[in-house]
Amino acid sequence: MKQEDLNKITKTVEGYPVKDLRWLKRDNIIVGLVKCPFLGRATYNEGFITCAWRKNGFTTNKMKGREDLNLKINLVD
Repeated sequence: MKQEDLNKITKTVEGYPVKDLRWLKRDNIIVGLVKCPFLGRATYNEGFITCAWRKNGFTTNKMKGREDLNLKINLVD
């Protein structure tokens, strides 16, 4: 996964903004911030929360069941 590819991703599949996405090669996950309408607080970090995604764009165990936070990623390497 290249950083240039991650910079192109700006939203989740439901349209929530994401920022500061990074690929952690050692852990084999993508980490970053997502603006969550349910868990985020407007008074703290502008409503952004930390999240981790697998290489295919699905959330990890921390956010299991939150399909609205999945990323749309083209898996062509």
